[in-house]
Amino acid sequence: MRAEAPSGQRFAALVAARGGAVDYVGETDVGGASYAVIDVRVRDNEDAIRLLNDLAEDDARYGVKVRRLAGSLLAYAQRLAVAIDVEDAEAYARTAHRLVRDGIVFVLEKTQTFRSGDVTLALGRGNCVNTARLLAALGQVVGVGARVMAVKDASGAITHAAAQMQHGGRWHWVEATMAAEYDEEPYAAARRLGIIRDDIAF
Repeated sequence: MRAEAPSGQRFAALVAARGGAVDYVGETDVGGASYAVIDVRVRDNEDAIRLLNDLAEDDARYGVKVRRLAGSLLAYAQRLAVAIDVEDAEAYARTAHRLVRDGIVFVLEKTQTFRSGDVTLALGRGNCVNTARLLAALGQVVGVGARVMAVKDASGAITHAAAQMQHGGRWHWVEATMAAEYDEEPYAAARRLGIIRDDIAF
């Protein structure tokens, strides 16, 4: 797989902590900012999901665009919470889900690329790992529990990733690569919508 990371050294340390290895490929410019392009090798898809969670946490700490967007979403969500009489965390999760689901165009890529949340926002497109990572980071910035989850097919193989956010004492799905409802499990959403893709295999 490949990654586009704002700090090659920090990214390499996160990969190494998960038992993986990296090879520097070069640089790319996205929205006027330079990002390192890195080839990544991890042991398996379980390690890839763990790495995505580490990277989401990194985005929540250092992602300029992610942090700016989270601040704007929080202000809106606090007003929404009063209007629809729900807790702030739920209003925030619903708002972040809708924004990423409707604002980031889903694309299947030949080379799996783990993009930072800032790159995904700058490009306005990404696959499941990119939108899940972005949503996990957006939750973590404001203290809403958020994580990337593996989604498995009938054989138990990881074929997809989606985020979850926590409020009201439980985790809620925030699937953003299709027109999923808030807290709709990804396969349930795909069946309802009649979607069959390489990463959503029944």
